[in-house]
Amino acid sequence: MGQTHKHPDLRAHVNDHRASALFARLGFLVGVLFALSVGSTNAYAQSILVRDITIKRVAVAGALSGCSVNFDVGYQDHTHRPGLASLVSGGVTWYVRPLGTWATLKVVGQDISEAMAPLSPFHVTNAFIDVDTSTYLADEQSTCEHPLGFCAVYRSEKALQLMHRAIPAFILGFHRQATGMGNIRLPIVVEGPQLKELAECIDTLAGGVSSEQP
Repeated sequence: MGQTHKHPDLRAHVNDHRASALFARLGFLVGVLFALSVGSTNAYAQSILVRDITIKRVAVAGALSGCSVNFDVGYQDHTHRPGLASLVSGGVTWYVRPLGTWATLKVVGQDISEAMAPLSPFHVTNAFIDVDTSTYLADEQSTCEHPLGFCAVYRSEKALQLMHRAIPAFILGFHRQATGMGNIRLPIVVEGPQLKELAECIDTLAGGVSSEQP
């Protein structure tokens, strides 16, 4: 108790300022939810504590190559932990090139102690995207820079479907290692200035590809 355990790989995923702000907000909201007993009626529902969505333009050699929806979601876990906080970070990135379209999914997770200190990262063994009643499983798992994270690729057909259906909202689903307790599902919503920024990025990305074609 009281000792902060540092895990550089995961902490590098979000910068120190954003991470500190997230943990501060998580601490406050966990206390409020415990006091109000929010979410106690459904042991398998997750209470969202904080959700930070950012849009990133991916450039290669100075040219726009992709558009990312990056997320940091703090949630109160009633499935694997007794209402304690956990944090999931990652993103969905769409790439549009003359030879094809694809998308990538990255998910990394970390548990938070009752004292709101970061604990060991947990192993994400699988992740997927739900839109309405459809589940989109990745076509291929890829190498992840974080050894306990999950990274995967959606090829052209699914990538295009997600581009049209998963914006502005989708459900991120993932499974923790060897728990046998089902998937966690968390809502990801892009709205306001972030939605405008994403739409502009995708329009520019698609327009750039069209101009390259003969």
